[in-house]
Amino acid sequence: MTRGDVALAARRHWTTKMTTRAKGQMLDHLRNFLTGDSGVVSVDWIVLAVSVICLGCLTVGTARDGTFGLADSIKTSVETKSVDGVDP
Repeated sequence: MTRGDVALAARRHWTTKMTTRAKGQMLDHLRNFLTGDSGVVSVDWIVLAVSVICLGCLTVGTARDGTFGLADSIKTSVETKSVDGVDP
C-alpha cells in the first residue's frame, strides 16, 4: 500500500463517519423541531401565510373577471352610440 492509498482510505473513512454523524445530528434536530412548541408555531404561521396568499389570489381573479366584463359593457355601449354629424 502506498501513502496515497492510505490517505485515500483515511479520507473515505472520515467522510463516511462524518456523514453518518451529520445524519444523526439532522435527525436529532428534526425530532426536536417536531416535538417542540416552536415547530407548532412555525407551522401555524405557514398555514396562515398560505391562507392569506390564496385569499388574495381568489380576490384578484374575481376582480379581474368583473373588470373585463365591465370593460366589454362599456366598449359595446360606446360603439353603439352615435354622434350627430359623424358617420360611423
